[in-house]
Amino acid sequence: MGLTVWAVAVFLSPGTSAGRMLEANGHHGLIRITVGSGGVRMVGEHSDLRMGWADFGSYAESGRVFVLRSPDRAGNCALVLVKQGVRGERGGERLRALLDRHPARV
Repeated sequence: MGLTVWAVAVFLSPGTSAGRMLEANGHHGLIRITVGSGGVRMVGEHSDLRMGWADFGSYAESGRVFVLRSPDRAGNCALVLVKQGVRGERGGERLRALLDRHPARV
């Protein structure tokens, strides 16, 4: 019963849950994400994480984001790349071309 109430509350208040998530992860500071031929690199104030293309099984694209999914069958883990963060007018096209060479598009 409690889980159902929690799920309904999160669904009805996405702004509140997003704000809480931002607070919980705010200590990471700004994170710069670079996508290149070797994979994805995330650099923050306290970390430097590199993930090769083998860490991603597929990707999907919507009007606002690219979603890189883990290679497991369920695709339980994902990395969301917001298109707003892409540099320049052709940045989205270059990113799409790079993704098309590596994980499969779904």
